[in-house]
Amino acid sequence: MWDSAFRVSTQRVTDALLHKLVLPAGGKAFEKVSAAIAVRTALGAQPSVEQSLLFLVPEATATTARHITAALLVGNYAHSMGDGQLPREEIHPLLKGDILLVTSAISACKGDLDDLRIGAYERLKDFWEVIPLSKYTKSKVDKPRVFLANPGWMLSGAASRRFGAVVIDASHPRTHDQLPDLLRVAAKCTVLRLAVAPPMNDATLRACGWPERTSIWVWDPQAMTDAQTILDHQDDEPHELGQRFLWVCDADAETGQTLALLHDKLVTTAKAAAGKPYPGLRLCWSIYNRLCQLTVPLAHLEQAASSTWAGSLRERLKELDGTQGHGDAAWDTTWPGLVDAVKSAYQTLLKREETAKFWAIASSVEAFLASANQHLRIVITSEKEAELLLHTLSQVVD
Repeated sequence: MWDSAFRVSTQRVTDALLHKLVLPAGGKAFEKVSAAIAVRTALGAQPSVEQSLLFLVPEATATTARHITAALLVGNYAHSMGDGQLPREEIHPLLKGDILLVTSAISACKGDLDDLRIGAYERLKDFWEVIPLSKYTKSKVDKPRVFLANPGWMLSGAASRRFGAVVIDASHPRTHDQLPDLLRVAAKCTVLRLAVAPPMNDATLRACGWPERTSIWVWDPQAMTDAQTILDHQDDEPHELGQRFLWVCDADAETGQTLALLHDKLVTTAKAAAGKPYPGLRLCWSIYNRLCQLTVPLAHLEQAASSTWAGSLRERLKELDGTQGHGDAAWDTTWPGLVDAVKSAYQTLLKREETAKFWAIASSVEAFLASANQHLRIVITSEKEAELLLHTLSQVVD
């Protein structure tokens, strides 16, 4: 078993990452193990092999990606300076260049990384420079650097750059939705790509390159408990997931079939693109995800959203008509069918006076009000949709 392999490991860097004060204090056991796995992955990375490693963490947070980033920096230093301590074949730098950490919270992440404790006395910024990618300049000091980029900067400005490693924090829903595109861009920047994300379905995993180009490591509650045993360390919080229910909303078969067809078109298109730039694909994915998440009638939401800064889905559909990619065989053969599938799904939902998800939510709210429970959280994609949902629920739930 994997936990036994860690218990009997005599590799000095792995042992230090797991049991010594060389990583930020307060990290959870599974984060320390993830850090050790990341360093071993970097040690075995080959320039000719395209491979990503995806850590799937229930209720993932940004701290895991920061822990992995710190471990790569520590591991790079240890393996570079390991003469007399490590096997000869393991004495070499792990990173050929700087690290890029993709996160949705640049300012907060920079502050946390700068003050991240490495060992008992030092901070990360004492050894490495942490700067936003948008402020890239030639380094004035002889320090390796950690660049921070939000998903938008990554997709628009990182493809022409080379990094020693790219770490993606996909714990935020917006970053999670863009993970397949982020990994495709990262493949052009580095041979070492690591990401942290909540569990996802097989279709999304395949879009991320699994199983051919992407390996996954799943941290379920039992594995997290096993990690505590390896480290002989008890985390502050027990690894128990809250009670969850999966509501299957199959009352609208036509909408389900239309969205399934659109998803198949998106996956087929992504495969045809083969990792190359494909104009309009990200926009189509964003429309699909938005349609899948609807809890209120699309017609009502479009009217309410037309005056917001984000705009309506109708405006995104208009952008599709102006997308240009002619001359590329993959684009010319797949784009017309993809656009038709997007517009068909939009028109299908536009005709609905209610969504299948609405009654699942209404039933859940009604059961909650009749119970002794005190907390219920409903996550909605926008403020306008939340207002519409609240108004509609108040009409059907006593």
